[in-house]
This record gives sequence, C-alpha cells and structure tokens, in this order.
Amino acid sequence: DRDTSVLSGGELQRLAITVACSKNADLLLFDEPSSFLDIEQRLAVCKTIHGLKDDRVIVVVEHDLSMLDYVSDYVSVIYGRAGAYGIASTIMSSRVGINSYLKGYLQAENTLFRNEPIVFHERPPPPVLDRPPLFGWDSQEMWLGDFHLEIDEGQASEGEVIGIIGPNGIGKTTFIKALAEKSAPIFFHESRSRNLIISYKPQYLSDLYKGRVGDLLSSSLDDANEDSISSELVRNFRLDRLLDRDCQSLSGGELQCVAIVSTLSKEADIYFLDEPCAYLDVEQRMAVVKATRRLTEMRGVSAFVVEHDVVAVGFIAEKLVVFDGKTGQQSHAPPPGDMRDGEKAFLSGRGTVSYNHPPAHQTRHEFGFRLLLGI
Repeated sequence: DRDTSVLSGGELQRLAITVACSKNADLLLFDEPSSFLDIEQRLAVCKTIHGLKDDRVIVVVEHDLSMLDYVSDYVSVIYGRAGAYGIASTIMSSRVGINSYLKGYLQAENTLFRNEPIVFHERPPPPVLDRPPLFGWDSQEMWLGDFHLEIDEGQASEGEVIGIIGPNGIGKTTFIKALAEKSAPIFFHESRSRNLIISYKPQYLSDLYKGRVGDLLSSSLDDANEDSISSELVRNFRLDRLLDRDCQSLSGGELQCVAIVSTLSKEADIYFLDEPCAYLDVEQRMAVVKATRRLTEMRGVSAFVVEHDVVAVGFIAEKLVVFDGKTGQQSHAPPPGDMRDGEKAFLSGRGTVSYNHPPAHQTRHEFGFRLLLGI
C-alpha cells in the first residue's frame, strides 16, 4: 500500500527486479541489480535470475563479481576509456571471462586493456598487535520510532579498519551516524586530551555535494597538502579529468569517487565510510580497499566501513561488527570482534559459504577469490 516515492533505494531495486522478472518477455535486461541490496537480497536475486534462464535470454550488467559468477554462463568484457569509448569483447565462458577481466588481458583477441592485473591475495588472519586504543564508546539503547537499536560497549585501536555488516534496515547507518555525530557517548583513550576529529561519507550523496569538483577537493586537501596520500587518491580514482565538472552533473560512480577522496583527504582521527563500493567497478573497489588500509596504517587512525560487498569487506577490515536482529524492528550491535569468526557467523546463518583459499586452487582461484552462494 506504500507509494513508490517513499521507498528506499533497496526497496525500489527489489520492486524493479520483481517487475522485470514478471514480464512475459524473451529478453530480460538487468543493469547492476546488486545496487542497494544486502547479501541476503543479492542471494535471492541470484536465485531468481538463475531460475529464469531456461526459457529466455538474460543479460546482466554487474560489478559484483561474486554475483556475476553465480548468474552467468557467458561473459563479455567491456573495456576502453571511461567517458571516451568502450569496446565489447567476444563472448567467453563465465570462468574465462572473469579471469580475463581480472588479468586485464584477452587472450583470444591478444588485447591488453590494463597494465596491472587485479590480484586478490590469499589473506592470512590479521596478526594480533598490541595497538594502543584510539577511542571507545559506551553501551546504550536508541529508539527511532518503533525501531530499537542496542549498542554494546566497544573500542577501536590505532591503524584499525572495522567492517560493519548486516541486512538492510538493521541499523548500521544509525550506528555510525551516532558515533560520527557524537550523539552516542564516545571518548578518547585516557592518554589523549585533544578533541576528536571525524570525517564522514554518508550513504546518499546526490544533494550533499555541489559546485565544481576541483573546488570541493581543494577545500578537503588544504589541511593535508603535504600528505602524499591525498594526491595519490586523486590519481588512483581518476579524478583528474573531472576537476572542472560540476558535482551535480556526475554519474553515481563518479560522485562516489569524489565523496571518498574528499572524505579520506581530510585530516581526522576516525573515518566513517557508508557503503563506499556502491556504483563502483572492481578496479575502483580495490582502490577503496588499498587507500583506506594505507591511510589508517600510515596515519595511525581508525576507519569504520559499512559495506554489503563481502569480498571488499574481507580485504579491507581487521575486525567486524556483525549486526543481528529483525529488520525495521530491533537490532543489536556487538563490539568489534574477530574477522574470521564474524564472517563465518554472518554467512553460515544465510546458507552461504565464502573462502579465499579453496581446495585444489582451480583456475579462477588463482586470484584467491571465490564466493559460493548456495551452490
């Protein structure tokens, strides 16, 4: 009975997918169906699309390789220069296509479209380091209408990235906003006396960033002009060509890159990134991972990352906050815990298995990457 104008991004996405799947058509086209969806919803979409393929042709455009791996039988790689031209490769099997994209080389066409391969290294459990705590927060309860969020006491250490995962509508954004806006009782470690400085990238960006891209970034870079990370961010996210553009004219992916660079360029003690991988391709997602990890380690600061891309979370985070509860009703945010235990608990409860070093190290696993969604 709700009007479509009041639906969230995830709700609109599920509605659009449902409408498309219900059409009596010979050809179904899905453009980035994973956007705004959590892992449970992505799994449901994968199963739905996979079940429709027997009597019709289905084309899926997708940046989430784990999802593309599940739904596709054949893959065409689109390469070229963003904003200038694009070339579609010949059709390959899903296995060959994904590997070719990661390598940046199309063997059948003898075409190198990227100088460096995208390599998902097998990541051992993070070493337990005696890092000094940076800040902490007290336990509390929050009410937003009929929604109840219970937050346990926790803390973050210097150079630490904490991943935050859970279904949509479970309170993840509410949690980091409470910390970012200091409405939750947070405190510095007793050895620190200066004020807490926070840099926050929200989930929704369209109305927040206005004006010329170059002006926006320069205002963020002023305090960090001697930091090599800042100039590298602009280069790695390929923002040089966008500096004279107006923020309101940018695509979703371009605006996301601008927001990430603006957030990470600011000198802060804590960085909050709410779904930074939305709209980004695989190369850009890896740039987010590398930039966030390097920044926190070099500056000795903390970062909190809310993300539905479990592959990105697995590479960016050292600890996890795994939300549990009932969507839109009640939720529980435990303290940051062990990465492996949190990931296993989150995935196993959803009939999903994820691993970075599968048996036999088959061809697609050369990059240490594979997500099995119920198969």
